[in-house]
Amino acid sequence: MTNPPLQQAIELIRSGRGAEARPLLQDLIRADPQNITAWLWYVETCQTQAERIQILQACARFNPGHPQVEKALSFLRSESDSAPETVRTWDPLPYTPPKEAPPVWEYTPPPVPPPEPEPPPRAYAWYEVWGEVLSYRPVEVFEDLLRDPNASAGRAYVWMGVTGLLGALLSVMLRMNAIRRVLENPEFQQIAVGLPELAIYGYFALFLCLVPLLGTLFSVLGLMLNAAIQNFLSRLFGGVGNYAGTAYLLGAISAPISIASSMLGSIPFVNCLTVGLSIYALLLNVRALMAAQQINAIKALGVILLPGILLFFLGCILVAILAPSLGEVLQQILSMATPPAY
Repeated sequence: MTNPPLQQAIELIRSGRGAEARPLLQDLIRADPQNITAWLWYVETCQTQAERIQILQACARFNPGHPQVEKALSFLRSESDSAPETVRTWDPLPYTPPKEAPPVWEYTPPPVPPPEPEPPPRAYAWYEVWGEVLSYRPVEVFEDLLRDPNASAGRAYVWMGVTGLLGALLSVMLRMNAIRRVLENPEFQQIAVGLPELAIYGYFALFLCLVPLLGTLFSVLGLMLNAAIQNFLSRLFGGVGNYAGTAYLLGAISAPISIASSMLGSIPFVNCLTVGLSIYALLLNVRALMAAQQINAIKALGVILLPGILLFFLGCILVAILAPSLGEVLQQILSMATPPAY
């Protein structure tokens, strides 16, 4: 397809009016720096070899590796290097500088837009964190949860404290009938004859108050201990995470799982589902360690199972050491329980 401005510039150059063709070629190059034809004809308007080389170098920057440009540039350089140096043997003619130097055109590249800034990390609500974790999302989602500005070990402690309290209250509510039956049992009433009625009910009230407090405390301490052990073992396996990230993701898993386990465990014939829930929690734990510690799934599974394996072998060793003593104690108990023969 013909380009009228380019054809006009070529006709001007061929007719010896290169100065008039330069503005046309400059406009073409500004509009399309990849227009090699415009660049090469612009070189024809240059008066000196150095200016031609300078224009071709600018063209090469916008069209790297173009064979025609490289060939022309190498030809001009070789011609410039091989030109014989002339020795002046006469006095120079008087020189009158021009009234106005010809303007030197330099190509101004278009402005490069700055890179778009990364979006700020998203802040998740507690139910969004639990939903993302329980839906078994990819490891990248777990990593995005760690970038939450609210992600911290303290937030996980709050979750575990609340769920531990709810679990303890649910356990107490489910055992109220059993406590009432104990109080109405005649044998218990005979044992408690010598005790004031206020003291009996006070003991049970103290029990009902301590159970939620202990449930809350043990839930938080259990998370702290579990996160510390897994963080330590992960570092031994080449992990690069920290305790806070590990505790945060473990809390996001353990809190809803513990609520579901408490509810399922209180329903007969349905409590067997807690086994599948434990396996699912194990898989979520693997994803959490992969995100928090940057380790693979095999190492994460080893970190989770290693404490249980060590405790099993330690228990076997203790049983092997204490087996003779336990056998003697068991024989004494059986001999005391056996009535004498007459």
